[in-house]
Amino acid sequence: MTVPRDKLESVCRELDHALRREQRAQQLLREQSQQLNDLGLKVDLHTTQTLEKEATLTDAVQVILQNELYCNCTNIAYQLKTWTKL
Repeated sequence: MTVPRDKLESVCRELDHALRREQRAQQLLREQSQQLNDLGLKVDLHTTQTLEKEATLTDAVQVILQNELYCNCTNIAYQLKTWTKL
């Protein structure tokens, strides 16, 4: 049994087109995978920066509270000293 030449060429063209579509799909998947990886890295960086900012703010609040406590203690000590002189 022989296949007509034009039928064989048609099948070959269809297979070639299918192969090109598959190659394009693979290329798109690779690009999307890279974009997803890049976004993951950006999220990690953002998370790290956010945690660092939160730690810095926590430290700043602690310093402010310590200073406030020191000022209150100093004020109380001054008042006690003043009262004892009376």
